[in-house]
Amino acid sequence: VLKRPAIPVLSPVGSNNGQLYNINADEAASMVAARLKAEKLVLLTNVRGILRQAGDSNSLIPTLSIKNAKRLLEQQIIQEGMIPKVNACVTALRHGVKKTHIIDATIPHALLLEIFTKTGIGTEIVRSTFCECPSSSRRAGRPRTPAVPTTNKTIKIKQICIALNFMGTCI
Repeated sequence: VLKRPAIPVLSPVGSNNGQLYNINADEAASMVAARLKAEKLVLLTNVRGILRQAGDSNSLIPTLSIKNAKRLLEQQIIQEGMIPKVNACVTALRHGVKKTHIIDATIPHALLLEIFTKTGIGTEIVRSTFCECPSSSRRAGRPRTPAVPTTNKTIKIKQICIALNFMGTCI
């Protein structure tokens, strides 16, 4: 399937003895990205990313390490529907995915803006950051790590796995 010029769509539905089960799209996408050895896992949602203050889009945290993501979970700054997304990102990173992103799919061109700009528009979660502090790299005057590979190679389909959780679809 991955050798064809198409994007496979995976529906996160399981079954057991004829009974259908809805599987969390973030968890499914995380495991698919890990098995594919994806470069990136991008989770699309209807909020900007991880917010320091719920409901305040100005409190967006642009970059987090696994360590700081866990700390924010413990402090209950990350809440409700963002918890499975962050856990999926951490799982993917621990299984070899190089970088993960949580972005707002309602923003026009969100994926392009996140992947191909220095500052992005959502939250990236990485294994570790140059500064183990959850402060905004934009406010500190430092762009986050480069989003575009430094080689001229074309990004292959298997290198990016996207979960569209708000639509219940994993791409």
